[in-house]
Amino acid sequence: MPAHDFPLPVVLLIVFGAAKLMGEIFVKLRQPALVGEILAGVIIGPSLLGWIAPNTTLTALSDLGVMFLLLKPGFR
Repeated sequence: MPAHDFPLPVVLLIVFGAAKLMGEIFVKLRQPALVGEILAGVIIGPSLLGWIAPNTTLTALSDLGVMFLLLKPGFR
């Protein structure tokens, strides 16, 4: 199933919404929210459902997110 060609705001809404939803579900299951967020990316990405395909904009935003994720534990 090929990835859909959604506009960027819709893609960001899908990505952030799925990550937040799965994160909350995993917190309720007493698991780290990060595991649910990563699983949401695997589910909506080209591995399973194929709703979102990587492009240059998403790659740049994901790299920025990884940098913030790595810095977060250092500032606690």
